[in-house]
Amino acid sequence: MATTEKIEVFQDLFLHGPSAKRKALRTALINAASAEWWHNLEREEQITASSEPGTDVMVFERDANDLVDAVELALWSYENGYKVGNVVPREVGQLDETRYNVALRDFVEKVACPAATMAGFEVEVSPPQQGLEDLISSDAANAFRSYVNAAITFPRSNHPADRNRWNQFIVEVHRNRKSLDAEILARWLIEIERWPKDSAHELASEYELASELLDAYDKE
Repeated sequence: MATTEKIEVFQDLFLHGPSAKRKALRTALINAASAEWWHNLEREEQITASSEPGTDVMVFERDANDLVDAVELALWSYENGYKVGNVVPREVGQLDETRYNVALRDFVEKVACPAATMAGFEVEVSPPQQGLEDLISSDAANAFRSYVNAAITFPRSNHPADRNRWNQFIVEVHRNRKSLDAEILARWLIEIERWPKDSAHELASEYELASELLDAYDKE
């Protein structure tokens, strides 16, 4: 059964439309950049030079104000347009989910939406908060809850029944091909399930290793 618990996550941005008009979208994005956001061609050329041939990336930057950090935002092309690759700070060490999302939404409002309208593209922004069923399949979510509910008193129990429930969760995530970042898993255990940080990160590391092994097995 789905629950209402959610955690804050890094938002995604997609600009999608006719592939034949991607060049027009690129021009519109550059033209839409305001005094706060500007197109950094030099940085763009640096990234392109160190990437695979044919890479199409756009780089925008902005200075800080009282609401938004100074950031660099990279858009990478894909079949139907552009998608955000990352938003990185230019002054602070790291952006948390809240500050990352504030900067991204500022770019969406001031650059992406006007440019998309001009070029005939659609803007898609993922929600800032997501629940378990948003992150993984319903089968995997049910397997996860089965494990957590049974192991809540002893989070790192090695009881065979607990191990079976845990393994089932990993298999369901892998089977449904809906990836779950290990750091997100750790945060969910800490923020929603109220597990100790050490136990949560230990379990997340175990999950990551198991997922890598399953992926390697599939490739073989």
